[in-house]
Amino acid sequence: MYALHQQLRTQHQFDWLQLLKQAGSYSELIKSTQDSPNQEAHLIKIVAIFAPSTLAAYLKSWSLWVEFCHCHQVCPYSPPTVFLADFLQVSSKRSSLGVATAQSRALTWVAKYAGFQALLSAIQAPITRAYTIPSEISVRKEAAPLPLSFVVYLESCILKELGTAADRLLMGSLLVLIWSSLRWSDALWVTPSALTEDVDVIRGIAARTKTTSRGMPFAFVKSGLLATSAQVTWSTKWLNLVRQALQRTSEIFPDFTPDFLIPMCGPSVDHPMFTAPMPRAHGVLLLRRLLLEANKDASVLSIGVHSPKVTLLSWARQIGASEEARMAQGHHRQSGARSNVALYGRDDVHPAVQLQHQIIQRIASGFRPVIPLLRGGAKPVLDKPVSVAPPTEDATPLAQTQLCLPHSDDLADTDSGESETGLAPDVQDEMEVPVIQAASADCLFLLNTASTIAHVAAVCDESDPYRVVTVDAGEVRKSFKFACNVRRAAWDAEIVPAETFPAKFRCQLITMTDFAKLEAMVDSALPFVRDWASDEHRRAHLEICLAGCAAVARHLASRFHWTLISVLCSLAAKVLITQEEAQSDLAPSGWITDRTHPCSVVTFTLSLPVEQAHLLVFQLSGALSVVTEWGQSRSPLLTPEDHLVFRHLRSMLFDLITAARLGAGGRATDQLMDELPNFGQPAPQE
Repeated sequence: MYALHQQLRTQHQFDWLQLLKQAGSYSELIKSTQDSPNQEAHLIKIVAIFAPSTLAAYLKSWSLWVEFCHCHQVCPYSPPTVFLADFLQVSSKRSSLGVATAQSRALTWVAKYAGFQALLSAIQAPITRAYTIPSEISVRKEAAPLPLSFVVYLESCILKELGTAADRLLMGSLLVLIWSSLRWSDALWVTPSALTEDVDVIRGIAARTKTTSRGMPFAFVKSGLLATSAQVTWSTKWLNLVRQALQRTSEIFPDFTPDFLIPMCGPSVDHPMFTAPMPRAHGVLLLRRLLLEANKDASVLSIGVHSPKVTLLSWARQIGASEEARMAQGHHRQSGARSNVALYGRDDVHPAVQLQHQIIQRIASGFRPVIPLLRGGAKPVLDKPVSVAPPTEDATPLAQTQLCLPHSDDLADTDSGESETGLAPDVQDEMEVPVIQAASADCLFLLNTASTIAHVAAVCDESDPYRVVTVDAGEVRKSFKFACNVRRAAWDAEIVPAETFPAKFRCQLITMTDFAKLEAMVDSALPFVRDWASDEHRRAHLEICLAGCAAVARHLASRFHWTLISVLCSLAAKVLITQEEAQSDLAPSGWITDRTHPCSVVTFTLSLPVEQAHLLVFQLSGALSVVTEWGQSRSPLLTPEDHLVFRHLRSMLFDLITAARLGAGGRATDQLMDELPNFGQPAPQE
């Protein structure tokens, strides 16, 4: 994470220098430093204190402002006040509060540090400041604390080793966030190998957080709620998983030391690794999936990645814990003379550990926390009954339920320190929402009979402005909305709920690919690939290859484009998955999706979080290395046709990597690409 942080920081500092270079004499900063031989160092020092995420947000808003000015042939450095107000008015349309606070803050930041005095004066005018003050009535959206039953479920799964190793590794990481009251971003700066075990606690340090860049200590009790003894706790079993995952990671990537706590676990769910930090959006889906596994009737729309942090803080307030203990648990800074008391106490985690023990004792005595709504302005939600006694051996895991995809607004998941802006629902009050009588209210899809498109359904309240249909099935009555954030135009037809995906709603595309030939390619090269992958080190490389190629096949490939990727996916999967009954499902035809709206590689990569985009480039680079080695092999198991397939695969992967690197940006994979051998010579003919 530190290496990525430095890379992004360097990239944004370069963007800052380009901004100043384009401004020229409009910038007071440029004019005041132009006679210095260290001008560039001075310009970089101005923004060195800001986090890459801050620079990215501000510079992105600045780019939109410059583009807006160029479209209207207005100077972005000294605009008329009314023109700036026009820009903020357009930007405010995306906010339910009718404000453009984020855009105004970004322009203020750039104008202040770059020295655009005319722009700064325009920003301070009353007409522009009006767009930073909310004028609409709106209830603040905040992440709700997690239910006690969910925490018990996570600990129980780890103790009884239920589910895959990857799931248990992630469950334990979530429990660390819950018991330590860490933000999701804090966990991205925790080095798992640096966690230390004490007698009854586990300690660690987040190298960087939202409030400090000098390290934030944290600790959590090892016992949790369900420990049967000091030796059998969820934390000790989780630490074993962490050590195993770190060992696998070091074997495959010997020069890589994971410095993040919540990982993307790699291609194998039974042998997880620390391949990359899990993006925030993936964290929302992970939390909601696990919550629905724990309780299929749970409401997940108010659950976000900030929920783990607020959970114990909410419980602590309900048991009447002292403010000092709650501040220590939440890692909140004290002010005035109290800050010196904390400073010279030399132990920031002791009050938090005491509070955690207090909460555990109260829960064991019968206390059951509730989930507050609207900051106490609405009736709290009662959790389902749960026992905190150690789980019995004959307990069975709860049945899994289908993942409920979130609305895009839910992914914003803000705390009290973040912006209140959001997307306004495009809803008309006069539209009548139908109530449909049905034998079952188990609706998984909403079928648009006019467009023959099936949308994923999400349960919602009847008062939800996005509600599309209500299903009345006797005693059960549920309301649903689109979970895919589809535009309002999709409502202009009959919406029919369905439990299954009808065949007639699948896209019918002209078959442009001869899958029989692709399967013949796989059958011909498969004996060689199996022999090549008999070495464990090569097998690990093949897993990385499959991870990247499967992502391309799933999101980009079609019967028209990138079809050959299915051959590589099929070869890798048939070698890695040895069950005979699964072999037929791993044919090339199973990797290609019928899609009506193709997506370019650059667009797809740009849509990914930065870390995941760099991971994709790394995985595709690994696939290129594997295919290049195949092409150089003189194995008697290979035919000239196999070498031809490998050459085409190599060319295709080069094209994919070039486009993916363009979308990912930065220089994270430059060294890897430069170190690839030059195989310009034709492959040997057998």
